[in-house]
Amino acid sequence: MVALTFVGIYVILFALKYAIGMTPLKWAALLTIYIFGSFFIFAFDAFQKAE
Repeated sequence: MVALTFVGIYVILFALKYAIGMTPLKWAALLTIYIFGSFFIFAFDAFQKAE
């Protein structure tokens, strides 16, 4: 379920790239932030609360 959310966000970012005409540098920066953010969230996806 989490993966589907991130795929949806990626599709939105890709559409936004063409809608506002982002430069390759801005697109690379946005994509890098997205990827690092995804890894950060996926790291806590498997985290279980201590009892």
